[in-house]
Amino acid sequence: IIVSHTTRDLVDSNLPSDVDLRDLGDHRLKDFDEPERVFQVVTTDLPTDFPPLRSANVKTNLPTLGSEFVGREAEVTRVADLVANNRLVTLTGVGGSGKTRLAVHVAGTLVQRFAGGVFFVGLDAIDDPVGFDQLVAEAIEGPAGTSVDETLQQMGPVLLILDNFEHLLGAAPRVSELLHAAPELSVLVTSQALLRLRGEQALPVPALGLPADSTVEAVSESDSGALFIRRLWSTDPSFELTVANAPAIRDIVRRLDGLPLAIELAAARTRLFGLDGLRAELAERLASLGGGFADAPERHRTLAAAIDWSYQLLESDEQQVLRRASVFTDGFSPVAAEQVCGAGALNSLAGLLDKSLITSNIEGGNARFDLLETIKAFGLDQLEQLGELDDTKQHHADYFTSLAIESRDPIRSRSSYAAIERLSIERANLASALRWAAGHDPDSGLHAIGALGRFYEVTGGLNEGRELGEALVAAGGSPSARIDGLLGLAHVVYWLVDYNRAEQLYGEAVALAEQLHDPARLGDAAIGLAYTYLWQERRSEATPLMVRAREAYEEAGDDKGVRLVMTALATAAWHEGDVPTATQIFAEVHELVRSAGDVAEEISMELALGASLIIFGLVDEATSNMLHSLSLISGAGDDSRTTMCLGYLSLGVVRLDPEAGVKLGGAADAIAERQGGSFDLSMLGLGRVAELAADALDPRTIEHLADQGSKLELAEAVAFAFEWAREASLESQPVDIPRVMEIALAHQRQ
Repeated sequence: IIVSHTTRDLVDSNLPSDVDLRDLGDHRLKDFDEPERVFQVVTTDLPTDFPPLRSANVKTNLPTLGSEFVGREAEVTRVADLVANNRLVTLTGVGGSGKTRLAVHVAGTLVQRFAGGVFFVGLDAIDDPVGFDQLVAEAIEGPAGTSVDETLQQMGPVLLILDNFEHLLGAAPRVSELLHAAPELSVLVTSQALLRLRGEQALPVPALGLPADSTVEAVSESDSGALFIRRLWSTDPSFELTVANAPAIRDIVRRLDGLPLAIELAAARTRLFGLDGLRAELAERLASLGGGFADAPERHRTLAAAIDWSYQLLESDEQQVLRRASVFTDGFSPVAAEQVCGAGALNSLAGLLDKSLITSNIEGGNARFDLLETIKAFGLDQLEQLGELDDTKQHHADYFTSLAIESRDPIRSRSSYAAIERLSIERANLASALRWAAGHDPDSGLHAIGALGRFYEVTGGLNEGRELGEALVAAGGSPSARIDGLLGLAHVVYWLVDYNRAEQLYGEAVALAEQLHDPARLGDAAIGLAYTYLWQERRSEATPLMVRAREAYEEAGDDKGVRLVMTALATAAWHEGDVPTATQIFAEVHELVRSAGDVAEEISMELALGASLIIFGLVDEATSNMLHSLSLISGAGDDSRTTMCLGYLSLGVVRLDPEAGVKLGGAADAIAERQGGSFDLSMLGLGRVAELAADALDPRTIEHLADQGSKLELAEAVAFAFEWAREASLESQPVDIPRVMEIALAHQRQ
């Protein structure tokens, strides 16, 4: 029976007189990070002639970790495998990512493989490569007068851990020489930059895994949550993870990017702020997080110090790019880097990638960069200290507002969805740029929001578009910029079905366009106001605006605008009960927009024609046509028109299959509400889904089915629609324009 040193201390004074504890010395035991002093229980009833313990009494100077090593099971296995199969392994990562603890922990599990010893060499003690050999010699305790090369050659299998190599990269060739001189030597390096030696196997050390959600299980089972909780226990053993406090811990470790050092420092501050207070504090002063262990290296006592250590090792151009890149939100492209961070930024980015201070990934075949939130907070602080923050944010705003303005025409053309996809990637940067513009450069922001109205409509971001647009319109701006802002914001609130606000905005835009003698914008403002009146059943006010809009568009040579007026005239005819005339106009516009490559308006016309077929009693054909529209638009990234397709389709499906129709209608309504908009197709005389199903289903069933549908996300609702069609043996078919025209004429003659 053997016991640990801790157990010996606990029981020593209470041992019976016939029991003794024999000191067996320090031994390295399986699954223990550090050598453990063990004692044998000796009594008159137990034999004492055991052979020596079969432990790994390998010579080592591995430091004590000081606290429990938490998580990283996959990384531990991966590093151990790499060391077993490669003589030079370099763990890379930003300061505070846990490289040293991981290396020491793994080395502790490998001591039995290295009979010559496992040695830790802390390189932060020197600033010059000249002292490298001296540190290695001290660690391995080589004989006096013998070179490090000779000593390592004679020791047999040895593992050297070279910690914190990034500031001594000039010593990298010496590592290569040692590996050549001692064939049984293996080296495990921790560094923020690669050594760039032949045979070097790099492994970036990732952040700790983050909680998938805010449940107790997700927080406790994630590596980052588990580390935070264990460090809390070191200062407050009574702490318990609960449903109430789990969300705060989830937010804290996410805000800290899962960086071990940041999590440990934050846990130490919890007694000062409490969990909710700490969460709020991190949102304001992330990089200054401090309060670490007094025996930690100086650079690890505050988060800012840890990052500053890395920052000071950079070239001046790399420091500048890192600072300026901190203004990006949710990543940035190489082109954006050149525009915001300065010419030649890509060269510096390559260096920052090598030093683990930025990350990169490939999206759609294109590179995209990002900074951890902790690095970003430090960079912003540096910008402010150096007086560069405002200029850098202005460069950022200039680039992204220009990106939006340049997308105005593509958003209205054949390449619209490609343009919208590009803007979607930069959504967070666009919002940040527009907020800055509202306070510093209203004109560029107003021009940008004028180009982004359709973007926010298509991508389901209407509420965000409204918030940004209202701030910019309130900021003033020149008349030319203001009219763009009014039109963009009006488009957004129109789709939010806030007709009162849309009327105000379009009305002001009409007046400004006339003042500026701008026929194209006058057309946009007049037709927008006309539609606002139409959906409020104010047709007498809408008609003169449609005439005015057509004249303006014709003067400007805007064919798309003319088509918008034709669509408005058809909508007015529909509202007046003249569905055959409306159908003929919709069919004419359908052909025009298809020739122009305007997919969005083509879908709108197909839906209108499908609605006509429902009115004419051809439900099967109408539903088949609407399925075709859904198939065209659902993969294009146009969330608003996809949702509209579902709404129209539900009115056909409910007439064929009441249960499926109610569920689909519930999905369409809920998705539209989540996007920030809504629509009432009953205004077209198509009825309401619940009312149409009332003859076949009882109210409770209708409510239950609608509730089921409301829980579906957009993609799930689309999949449900197509699955229903397969089961119903209903194929999607494009609209047969000649047939629809023939039917409309027949009804018109009646």
